[in-house]
Amino acid sequence: RIKTDVLGYETSWKMTGLSDDDVVLSDAVLDDNTNYTRNKCLVPGCYKFTVYDEASDGICCGLRGYGFYVLKINDTIIFEGGQFDFKQEHIFCDSTTTFSPSASASALPINTLSSSPTLIPSMSPNPTFSRIAANDLFSFSNTIPPPPNDGFFDWYPVVDISKSFIVIGNCEADNNKGELYVYDIEVSYLQTIQAHDGNENDRFAWSLSIHDELIVVGSPWRTGGGKAYVYHVSGDLFAELEPPDSMDGDYFGRSVGISDAHIVVGAPRNGRGKAYVYTTVLNPVGIPIEIEPNDLVENGKFAWSLSMSENLIVFGAPLQDNRRGVAYLYNTLGQQIAKLEASDGQSFDYFGYDVAIDGDVVVVGAPLYDNERGAIYVFNLAGNEISKVMDPDGREGHNFGGNVDVSSNYIAVRTRNNVIICNKAGRILAKLFAFGGRGDVALTDEKRVVH
Repeated sequence: RIKTDVLGYETSWKMTGLSDDDVVLSDAVLDDNTNYTRNKCLVPGCYKFTVYDEASDGICCGLRGYGFYVLKINDTIIFEGGQFDFKQEHIFCDSTTTFSPSASASALPINTLSSSPTLIPSMSPNPTFSRIAANDLFSFSNTIPPPPNDGFFDWYPVVDISKSFIVIGNCEADNNKGELYVYDIEVSYLQTIQAHDGNENDRFAWSLSIHDELIVVGSPWRTGGGKAYVYHVSGDLFAELEPPDSMDGDYFGRSVGISDAHIVVGAPRNGRGKAYVYTTVLNPVGIPIEIEPNDLVENGKFAWSLSMSENLIVFGAPLQDNRRGVAYLYNTLGQQIAKLEASDGQSFDYFGYDVAIDGDVVVVGAPLYDNERGAIYVFNLAGNEISKVMDPDGREGHNFGGNVDVSSNYIAVRTRNNVIICNKAGRILAKLFAFGGRGDVALTDEKRVVH
């Protein structure tokens, strides 16, 4: 039995055979504050139960409610829980099996077995900024100071960079109303931007993207299905975006992107997932073009992630095909150009969890690949896979590919403890220690910003 918290869509779980890793039961895309009971007659043997929370804050306790999970065999509680970070695992055997887990696993209490490391607070919670030199990719680094009378939060950082500005989102500020901070490229603080109609738990600045002097900002938890805002770097409001078919729980604004003439906003819980393309030429921005692939499964979560480059958009749908994941390449007219899939993809890889595009290169992250070591895949615009990259020192739970960005010459990947820079062919050029659990990275060819 599992009871979700107030953000049930973040939670998923599976039960697999311990010896073969075959999925016996699983569920995802759950409703908020809802009890689910699943009954199953198990073949004698040992099994592993894994529960995930996309926001890395478990399902209990506090403002998000008091969710829990419990597994019983013949009315006997085998394990229960609810407080964890991104993932919790339990190994158990039914009473008739002649097989037992390995000695190292069975020596631990079954309700505390976890392969995911405890999330440790960042040693330096402030974002850092580096110039990228041709002969030394990390030749200079500077800590970005927090805004006056405020500070950065570690749990949901989001950053972006343009030629002249750096923007940092802090969706937990002011009881989760959220706000964003604008800096010039020399890391001097300019201003704080807040939604004029913001409410607690809107999580304004959950997502953001900057192009030249315009910033698009997502507020996906806002009542009514979410909202997006477009600002000038001065703080002036350019536009407010709400789709015509918005409903509570659509999470419009979970992903956003902006280019010279267009703005794209994702709503991954609108049906199977949907994206909206607006123009910046008009003010107001006009009626959006809606994008929804024809081959999506019900819970594919299309537009969970997105990235723009001129008139091209790449979207991630990480829950497609039993969370194997897929990505799609579209133009701003709503025409599909290519469908991107990992050549060695498997269920629960979450391919498409984050995506990036620049010029003729697309990068797609699969942070749960290979027991959460993670991987990124590099594609051309025809949808052909160019290379696959993994951290050679990666370990289980490092989630390589959870945050990616790409510039004209470089690919940047944020893991739990590092930032890795590759060239566009996928060859690793440099690795920087950047401890902090969750984080984000953005770059141009000359500069890189890391939270």
